[in-house]
Amino acid sequence: MDNPQEPSAQARTWAQIDHQLVSLKQEQAVKEIHEKHEQRRRACDKGNSGTDFAAVVKLYIEEASESAENLFQIYKEVWEKQGMPRTPDFLRSIMSPGLLPVIEARTRPSVEQLAVCLAGMQENPAKIAMSKHLRA
Repeated sequence: MDNPQEPSAQARTWAQIDHQLVSLKQEQAVKEIHEKHEQRRRACDKGNSGTDFAAVVKLYIEEASESAENLFQIYKEVWEKQGMPRTPDFLRSIMSPGLLPVIEARTRPSVEQLAVCLAGMQENPAKIAMSKHLRA
């Protein structure tokens, strides 16, 4: 019978990852991804005619996807540099504590941006009409 005090294989694997190296590699990559997407978000601002909120939300989702993919690649690279084999326990161990928080953090702004957009349109029906006219 397993000892409930003993950490799971995933927890042991997570503990073996060089998180300091992951953080160092991630820091620059996150900055580059954010800057690239920030430029694209500014391009969605249409001046007096408003912002293309659908495009902005899409950009946030793309940024979340790119950030998660990048972090996954960093974890794999660091793990392999440590001379460790890529196993199912490794993949499971990075999912919950590593990748899911990044996905949640990167998608939260898109949900908030959409909520602001919808609230603004409810307050200003003319904005809805303008939005439909601009897309046509």
